[in-house]
Amino acid sequence: MGKLKAALGVNCVRSTAGAKLNGALLRGGLVDEINIIYRPEIIGGFQTPTLFDSPELGADEWPTRLKLVSAQVRAEGHVWLRYEVQGG
Repeated sequence: MGKLKAALGVNCVRSTAGAKLNGALLRGGLVDEINIIYRPEIIGGFQTPTLFDSPELGADEWPTRLKLVSAQVRAEGHVWLRYEVQGG
């Protein structure tokens, strides 16, 4: 992020990538907010994409803590949740 800011003036990057990149960014401490939109649908299946895919937590690692910033019910029953990623 420091290189992006210095070279291009970038302050924020939005990732809509797949689970592996999202997981790597989260584990790398590069995520400060997570937006999740739940749609009133059920998909299921073992090949269904996930939000975050990363190696299992080590014995000395803890799940990433989130703080709810806002929750909104949107059109057609969609629910938009905004979370702040908590440090540590």
